[in-house]
Amino acid sequence: MFRSLMRIFLTVLCLASLAGAAVPVGESFTLGVGESVEVGGAGLVVGFTSILADSRCPMDAYCFWAGDAEAGLWASLPIENVDHFGLHTTVEPHAYTYEFYQIKLLWVAPYPMSSSVPIPPETYEVMLVVLSSLPSENELATWSTVKALYR
Repeated sequence: MFRSLMRIFLTVLCLASLAGAAVPVGESFTLGVGESVEVGGAGLVVGFTSILADSRCPMDAYCFWAGDAEAGLWASLPIENVDHFGLHTTVEPHAYTYEFYQIKLLWVAPYPMSSSVPIPPETYEVMLVVLSSLPSENELATWSTVKALYR
């Protein structure tokens, strides 16, 4: 009996921790290569596949241009197709709109050093933030009022 109760308790505890595993919309998060995370409560999942290019100026060098890194990312919702896209640190695009969300690249780590060996591809990390592009309640109320005037 005790074992059955303990299993039920552990199962509920695990499910509760999984339910709370989603990152809130508007909060930044870090992903390693091959990782993904659920954002918000609508089933949006964002993943990081790899760094597609990295020409950033080494931290211990003087360069005429800061350089750029491009991260390969993907996003999906339960009833939508998976979108694959790249975001850049210096050049456009820095953000990608997927359905009602805007996904922004904040930084790529590690930063290159001229004296070190090349960065192993599996050690890259990206910091992202996902913002909602849904209209606010005030915007919806205003739009409804405008539509009603022209009916």
